[in-house]
Amino acid sequence: MTTPLFGIHLGNSSGCVGIFKDGKADVLASDSGERLIPAVVSYRNNEKIVGMAAKSGMARFGACTITNNKTLMNMSISEKELADAISRSTCKIVPNDDGVHYEVEWEGKTSKRTPDQVHSLLYRKLHETASSSLHTGETTLPAVITVPVNFCSASRKEVVRAAEEAGFKALQVIDEPSATLLAHNVGQVDLNEEGYAVVYRVGGASLDVTVFWFNSGMYTLVTNIHQHNIGGHCFTEELAKFLAKEYYQKYKLDVTESRRSMAKLKGAAEICKHVLSTMQSSHCFVESLVDGVDLSSNVSRSRFESLIGPLITQFLEPVTKAIESAGITPKDVKKVVVSGGSLKIPRLQAALSAMVPDAEVLGLGPLISPDEVIAVGAAVQASFVPKGWNGDCIQLCEDVNAISQTVEFQVEGMNTKEVVAQASCPIPLRKPFTVTVPEGKSELKLTFIQGSRSLGQACLEGVPATSSVKVEVTIGREGEVHVTLADQKLEKRVSVHLESISV
Repeated sequence: MTTPLFGIHLGNSSGCVGIFKDGKADVLASDSGERLIPAVVSYRNNEKIVGMAAKSGMARFGACTITNNKTLMNMSISEKELADAISRSTCKIVPNDDGVHYEVEWEGKTSKRTPDQVHSLLYRKLHETASSSLHTGETTLPAVITVPVNFCSASRKEVVRAAEEAGFKALQVIDEPSATLLAHNVGQVDLNEEGYAVVYRVGGASLDVTVFWFNSGMYTLVTNIHQHNIGGHCFTEELAKFLAKEYYQKYKLDVTESRRSMAKLKGAAEICKHVLSTMQSSHCFVESLVDGVDLSSNVSRSRFESLIGPLITQFLEPVTKAIESAGITPKDVKKVVVSGGSLKIPRLQAALSAMVPDAEVLGLGPLISPDEVIAVGAAVQASFVPKGWNGDCIQLCEDVNAISQTVEFQVEGMNTKEVVAQASCPIPLRKPFTVTVPEGKSELKLTFIQGSRSLGQACLEGVPATSSVKVEVTIGREGEVHVTLADQKLEKRVSVHLESISV
């Protein structure tokens, strides 16, 4: 029997275990039936409680309960993101020379816990789910581990260390958006298929938009936009504010005056939000919310959508920024793949689809749940690793050079410039363009620049004005630039090597 391989995704709000077995990938449920395990740890009564049990006790034990730990695993975290993480945490977070630590009560005294220690506990919970599926007594389980794009190399190593301490054998570390593409076989079925794909992830505490160029079964990351202050919690908070206002109007009791009452209300609002993703209405009930008075309210989907309406624009702005940063337009996007539980919300789905009307949007149907897709993709990747592919393929993914300054080209006779690649874009890359020959010209001449430095020119002669010329720019691993211009109707073609870019 083939040994199962695992794909592990551990986010800020939940964790998930993917498994590749008998030629297909799926998601495992824990012994209690959970496919998504809350990424919550509580140090309570000298006991370490992990998962749903820890989450359900947050209202009472917030000071010793840790959430959104993945954010603090990023050693390159910005000061603003760290400050926001500290302000949102119910458990005390203390910055120090080595990073940060949590302060919890343990064995009668204040004790320090580091983010990597918490991460190990969360991975151990996921390991229990994985090992219980085997019934073989195996303790070291092969797995592909996923990490965010914005994690630095040191952070990735810490994630691997935490996973291996919990009992996983890390076959490979891949970024989360690549796993999302793999889950939907983007570019894997037809190796001649190529184009731009956008991965749109709305997690519980953050948002990411990543643009890829896919061709020949490979993915080239073009750009990534990370927003640490936007996530599913924003929708939950809007609904909680509405319920609190309704409760005050009815009973003249202010929920916001009690941190514990607000925690209970947010927990109920989160459940209500999930129900409204699939149902037209949801009943929200909280026993003894304030002074023994229960909250009981019916919320319709239309009411919820009107509440979150002003947020939708804010959630989609990073998509526009990412597409612009990639130097393309929405019409150039061939596929959009969604990730994260908030993408189950119909209003957000519809708004995203409207932004890229010509693209195929994957992940909105029931086949793969958006909050499980990263783990599924990691399991698919795990199935590739043992095969080794071929002797020349040492790594299936690797760190690459990045462009230091934006690379552009300008058409002679026109004032506008076309962006080939933005600064910080990873290489190698290959990017196609369609350029129209200017009026009154019988040739197409392009001048390529990086910053203020000219890289050279490429010219296709003997083509009539207004005809369309296919331009393909390839930038190699070391910065070498190759340009091809082709008019398919006239069967004219020219290839030019330019000066190498700065990396």
